[in-house]
Amino acid sequence: MNLIWFLLHASKVTVAIAALTGALNGACSVLLIASINKALSSNSTESNQLMWSFIGLAIVLWLGISTVAKLVSKIWKYHRNLLQV
Repeated sequence: MNLIWFLLHASKVTVAIAALTGALNGACSVLLIASINKALSSNSTESNQLMWSFIGLAIVLWLGISTVAKLVSKIWKYHRNLLQV
């Protein structure tokens, strides 16, 4: 728990951006699953719209995951020396 508070106080903006991006990733994952469910249970007239929404959500999810990974890496590199025992 002390580690979380240390990182939060040391890099508030980076942790906040990572948390918001993580929440966006969660929402995109839910919408992606809902899109797949709708595609499986609907008729074929909506398939083109569902395809584009699936592609868009997949791209947003991929960008969000890569952003969180970069931010966590940045936090780790910045505080690595301070955390060594």
